[in-house]
Amino acid sequence: MNGIEVISRVGDAVTDAPLGTIVAEDIERHRGSWTSPAFHGLAVYRLGHWARTAKAPRVLRLLVKILHGLLNVLVIRNVYGMEISPNAIIGRRVLIGHHQSVHIPAYCIIGDGTVLRHNLTIGIVHGDSAAQDVPHIGRDVRIGPGCCLLGPIRIGHGARIGPNCVVMSDVADGATLVPPAPRALKGWQRGAAADPTSP
Repeated sequence: MNGIEVISRVGDAVTDAPLGTIVAEDIERHRGSWTSPAFHGLAVYRLGHWARTAKAPRVLRLLVKILHGLLNVLVIRNVYGMEISPNAIIGRRVLIGHHQSVHIPAYCIIGDGTVLRHNLTIGIVHGDSAAQDVPHIGRDVRIGPGCCLLGPIRIGHGARIGPNCVVMSDVADGATLVPPAPRALKGWQRGAAADPTSP
C-alpha cells in the first residue's frame, strides 16, 4: 500500500505522500495504538478518500470503495459512533483524542496536526444550506469536547476552541475561544421550580 499516492488539498497546502506513509503517521499520532477506534476511523476514511481521488486502476478503486463502504457503515458508524465522509479533506497527523460522536461531513477541510475531541459536530447551519457550506479548519487547531462548528466559516491556524463552544463565525489565527461561564439560577432550590424572573 506504500506505493499508493494521496494528493489532498488542505487549505493553501498540498499533501502529496504515499497512503502508507500517511497511515503510519496516523498510528504514531495515536500513540502507536493499532487498536485505537479513533485510528480505525481515520484509516477507513483514508481508504475511502483514496478510492475517490487516486490515480489508480478503476477496478482497484471500485474494490477499495466497496471495502470502505462496508467498514464505514458496519464498524465506524454503527459500532464506534463516528461519521467521517470520504469526501472531506483531512490533513496529516490529525489526532482524534476520543472517538465517540465525531461528525465530519463532506467538503470539510481539516489541516495538518489538528486535534479533535469527542461529541464534535462539524456541519451546515440548517437543512436548506448547501452541502459545501461547512467549516474549513486550519493547521494545528485544538478543538475541545462538545463543540459545534457550523456554516461556511474558517478556523485559523493554531486556534484553540474550548469545550462546548458553538462557533458560527470565522476564528482568527492563534485565537482562543471559551464558552460563557456557568451561572447559578437565583432562588432555585432542589425540587423547586426556577424563579421565572431570574436573569
